Amino acid sequence: MRAFSLLKAVSVYTENGTKFGQVHDLAINESGSIIGLLIRRPSLFRSSFFVPLEDVLIFGRDEVMIAENAHRNSRFNGYTMYSHVPLAGKMLLSSQGEELGLLHDVYFDEKKGTIVAYEASDGFFADISEGTKIIKSTCPPIFGKDAVVITVYDQ
Repeated sequence: MRAFSLLKAVSVYTENGTKFGQVHDLAINESGSIIGLLIRRPSLFRSSFFVPLEDVLIFGRDEVMIAENAHRNSRFNGYTMYSHVPLAGKMLLSSQGEELGLLHDVYFDEKKGTIVAYEASDGFFADISEGTKIIKSTCPPIFGKDAVVITVYDQ
């Protein structure tokens, strides 16, 4: 399980050791699965490329390695944490109607691409005094215009 916040800005290399760029964002489909990474290449126009999850060979602590012949696409239509259709900052609601806080981060299984937990924030001062909340969920989320609805997993 990996938190996206620990993956953001990590260097991405091809399997032959060529630096490809840095992790910029997560690509998330409508059923709430991680389908790939958005990689930012150093260039004048700061372009991002979508690399499918199946082309990611290694999620290391300090780097990500992708296949040499990884499918790279400059177009991605779907949800992300911060860029295209951002989820971070949206209200996180339980399917029972409880406000859980603002979506701050996601924890996901690198091999399966499933989101296993959400990190919710109640604001800067609450985070300092109480910390953020980690909320486990095994069901796919519902992405609404203003909120993300999840089924809360009771431990």
